[in-house]
This record gives sequence, structure tokens and C-alpha cells, in this order.
Amino acid sequence: MTIQPYRIEIPQQDLDDLRTRLAMTRWQDQLPGTGWERGVPLDYLKELAEYWRTGYDWRAHEARLNELPHFMTTIDGQNIHFIHVRSDNADALPLMLLHGWPGSIVEFLGVIEPLSRDFHLVIPSLPGFGFSTPLSGPGWDAARAGKAFTRLMAMLGYSRYGVQGGDSGAFIAPEMGKHEPDRIVGIHLNAALTFPIGQEGEMDGLTEEELARWTAMENSNDGYLQTQSKRPQTVSYGLHDSPVGQLAWIMEKFKELTEPVDGLPEDSLDRDLMLTDVTIYWLTGTAGSSAQFYYENMSAADWGSGDDSGDWNATTDGSATTTWAASPQADQKTTSWTGQDTSDGDPTAPTNDQNLTPNEQFVTGGSGQDAAGDWQTATDGDQDAAGGWQTATGGGQGASAGWQAAAGSGEDAAGAGQGAAGGGWGAADGGWDAAGAADWAAAARGTVPTGVLVSKACDVTIRRWAERDHNIVHWSEYDKGGHFFAAEQPALFTEDVTAFFAKLR
Repeated sequence: MTIQPYRIEIPQQDLDDLRTRLAMTRWQDQLPGTGWERGVPLDYLKELAEYWRTGYDWRAHEARLNELPHFMTTIDGQNIHFIHVRSDNADALPLMLLHGWPGSIVEFLGVIEPLSRDFHLVIPSLPGFGFSTPLSGPGWDAARAGKAFTRLMAMLGYSRYGVQGGDSGAFIAPEMGKHEPDRIVGIHLNAALTFPIGQEGEMDGLTEEELARWTAMENSNDGYLQTQSKRPQTVSYGLHDSPVGQLAWIMEKFKELTEPVDGLPEDSLDRDLMLTDVTIYWLTGTAGSSAQFYYENMSAADWGSGDDSGDWNATTDGSATTTWAASPQADQKTTSWTGQDTSDGDPTAPTNDQNLTPNEQFVTGGSGQDAAGDWQTATDGDQDAAGGWQTATGGGQGASAGWQAAAGSGEDAAGAGQGAAGGGWGAADGGWDAAGAADWAAAARGTVPTGVLVSKACDVTIRRWAERDHNIVHWSEYDKGGHFFAAEQPALFTEDVTAFFAKLR
């Protein structure tokens, strides 16, 4: 695997096509007397689309993005785009920043400079998002993406680092911690979505505010999740063909998930920043491939018991109606990195002080769990004769495991893995096994020290459930800021991230 410098250069014909499509929009009427409660209002969307067509300057924002060092590599058959900013601080800690949906790398533009005072920053586009395209095939769930990103950090020479993730990134970051718990010093999460899993009494004692958060999510704010997790291909046609459709789909989330919740998206986020985010989705054609992430992690195949009305919602007595389905197994592949610099002055070249040699080889699909549920690496954790190290990242699970991740997430119960034998994540008949929920939770709990930042206005993050899933050592709740916290409140985001990792150095 090699790393190449990358520059964003959108063909002019693509920009011309965008403007033409905006001008040719066939507008849908709106029912009289209705507003945001039914979706994006017509008058608002018309005005924003016209500004996108005549006032927004993509080239100016493209130039700003290109002021940062971009790179491209291929991991596990997937193109991975990332920004890599090295700090001038000799004691800087490497830190990966992971966006979610409908976000992108632009979420972090306002925090790169302040965070780079204390951190070397690696900011990838998630597989199938933005410039990490095309999606190589099915199976790119949080576990597989997490493994790809741990490999990316190793390729960059980072043997000890932190991870920050929001939204989808808040699913991927803990998977990285489960895969490389000895290398990741800490995980910081925001916009983390916590779920009930069917444990007895898990709804008892929730505050009125926590109950309101969860009720809002399951009653009205999950329409996009239900659609993208069940029929991503179907919804992709309209979003891929109509820029106004793509604009409305994303702007609804900027409205619902920003603070103040009763304001317009522009009250929370810069209009041009939001349009840059939307434009990246449009120009890269990733409406459909980004939605696949939801399908892989919450597959429609086994949700509920076949009754669409139940799906993943929890009842107030603490029971649940959902099973999370297995993702398709990834193709087996062996890839290696030569350690060679790909261009003069490439700042991604590994440094000697990171204690890694250029002999690392990652074996995917070469091992798995045995009948007893014991996870085995290709070399049992020993170094090879050349002084490098190998990690098995493929494999599957024992037949009794309740949940199997794409590409085989591979850890057993003792290693805080993705499925414990008899863990209860799925009963033999495909239904929910509540009796085993506690066992599964114990098996899947992460061990890496974890900090959580909560937007009190927008996040569905329940502390009790977060502590069930993660080793929580830091918890912050803010009245200001929403789901897109790094973009909405960059100073508070920087302060919270820096304070969390300062405890772990």
C-alpha cells in the first residue's frame, strides 16, 4: 500500500452541470399552512437553491480545502482519502478525527488550526463518503472501517494515538479501540447514539430530559435512518439525479440537529460551509454509497421480527424489538506497505520515534475464531524475523455467536469483541433474545478510556447506556452547540478534546 498526495480538482463541466440542473428544477408544491414539521419548506429551499446556483463559489472553497495536505491510499481494496496535518509541537499526540453523515471533512475546518497545536491530525473521508470513493463493495460497516483506519495510522508511523468521532464516527472510533486497545490511548465521542438493548430495567431511572431525547428520536427524528438503513439504493436515485433533492435531504438534518433547535440552519452554521458539505456529496456522487454505511450497521434483513412497525424502537418496560444483522463477508486480501516515500517531502512518511518498522504486513481474511471462541492472530502476536508485526483482521466467528460483523470483526468476549457465544444479540429464530442482552453488553464493552461530549439540545446520548458500552472516564454536557459540534462550537470542541486527552498523556 502506498500513499499519494491528492488535490481536489473538480472538472468545470461538473460545476456547469450542477448549475444547469438547479435551474431546471421541477418544484414540488407545499401544502398550505405547513412548515418545517413536514420537511424543508418550499420557499426556504428555493431561496437556498438559487444562492447555490448564482452566489456560492465552489472554486473559492475548493482552494481553501487545497491549502491543507490531502492524500490518497488504498486499504482493503478501498480508496481512502485523508488530510494529514503535522503539528510543530514535538510532544504532539497523533489524533484521528472521524466525521459522520451528513457531514464530511469540512466539519473540522474550524478546529484544525487550534487542535494542531497539540495534535498531529489525520482526518479521513469515511469509505463511500466524499473523496473515499467509489465504495469497493458490500461489507463496509463500522468494524471494517475501524480496521482500515487503524491500518492507516500504522502506515503513517503512529503506534500510539487518539481517536475522535462524531455520529457515524462515534460508531467507528470504538471499533478501532476494540481492534487496537494497546495502541489507542483514548477515544473521544460526540453525537454518539446510544440504544437500549433489552436489559431488564434499563429504562428505569432515566431523567425526564433523557426520556425526551429518546422519545424524540424514535418518534420523529429517525426517518432518514430508517430509509438509509433499509433501502439505500432506492433513495439514492433521486438524490444522485437531483441536486435540490440532495440539498433538501441534508439541510433537513442541519435544521433538526443544530442548536438553537427552533432556529434556521444558518443560525448555527455558516451557509457556505453547509453548501460546501452538500456540494461534496453532489460532486462525488456519494448520496447512495454513504447511505450504505447505515445498511451495513443496521441491516434491513433481520430488523425486528418482520413487523416494520416495531423495528429498532424500545418499549418503555426495557424490552426491545431489534436484532442487528450480519454484514456480508468481505473478500479476503493480503496487503502490505513498503514504507517507501511516494513523493519528495511527503509529510506522511513514518518517523523513527513512532517505534514502527516499514515491515508491517496486515493479513486480512487469514484467521478467525475457533470453536471455543478464541481469537487467533496470524502470528499469535509475536514479531516476525524481520522485526515487523502482523495482525489478523479477517476471519469470522463461532457458529454460536449472536452477531457477526463484516470482514469478521474477530474479537471474542474476553477481547471485547463483536459477538459472544450465546450472547443473545439474536435468537435462533431471528428474534430478540432479551435474556442474553446483559451477557452481550459485557462482552462488547470497550476497554479504551473514553470521553463523551453531549449536546443537550440535540444528542440522543444516554449516560447509563454509554457506560454500559464504553469505559467512560470523561463526560461533558453543553447547552450550546448541536450534533455538528466541531463546526457549531469549534472553541468548545477544541477545549473538550484537548482536556480529555491531556488526562491520558
